[in-house]
Amino acid sequence: EQKERKILAMLLKIKDGNPQMRKSALRQITINAREFGAGPLFNHILPLLMATSDPQQRHLLVKVIDRILYKLDDLVRPFVKKILVVILPMLIDEDYYARVEGREIISNLAKAAGLPTMITNMRADLDHKDEFVRNTAARAFAVVASALGIGALLPFLKA
Repeated sequence: EQKERKILAMLLKIKDGNPQMRKSALRQITINAREFGAGPLFNHILPLLMATSDPQQRHLLVKVIDRILYKLDDLVRPFVKKILVVILPMLIDEDYYARVEGREIISNLAKAAGLPTMITNMRADLDHKDEFVRNTAARAFAVVASALGIGALLPFLKA
């Protein structure tokens, strides 16, 4: 519980603090990402990101996710689906910068979690009955292919 309070305090500083507080909190959350664990971090960051409508705050939370994805590496695998649920709508956002941030997170997520994990988590969306879901999943798949290279995808496409 103490870890969760610390995470929430740092996220509040990042979200609402002055630039110096933000920088310090972002550095702390990045350095201690493995110690905090993927579960507590994503369980607090993802709901905040979903609730945020302000582009500046969304950008700051995306920055946090981006940095902790790099630090946590393969520890993000159990949370790939949750992250995708929050990030996929950004790929079709009206705001150009939101789309760029969405692509960046999916790219880094693919590098951290690996191709098999990404395919497993996106397969259901590619076969979904709703065209909107299929289109966003296809865009995400294109980002994954771009991030990992077409060569990495070929064995999976042949199967």
